Amino acid sequence: MIVPEKLVQGNCYFLLFYYHHKSDIPMIKTLIYIAKNIYIREEPAEDEWYFQDPESYLEHGSFLHFSKEIEHEKLLVTKDSLVPLFDLAGLIEKLREIKERNPKF
Repeated sequence: MIVPEKLVQGNCYFLLFYYHHKSDIPMIKTLIYIAKNIYIREEPAEDEWYFQDPESYLEHGSFLHFSKEIEHEKLLVTKDSLVPLFDLAGLIEKLREIKERNPKF
């Protein structure tokens, strides 16, 4: 699991979750880290980290510089929802753990 302080702008991270809460069948989504707290708010809010889909990032760069016509997917996460995010080394380790629990993978 990645801690927010170690996120690096432009690096890819992996969201790991499961197809069913009673299974070890993983689903992995790749995301590109864009920035923290990009929108200014009048009252203090909790920190927010923004991620973007790799397809639009590779084709057009960060969504911060997009015109409205460019389609993209972005993900906003807060500290509580950063739990399932991994860098590549963390993802490999987590997948090893899954394999140990369920050798048929």
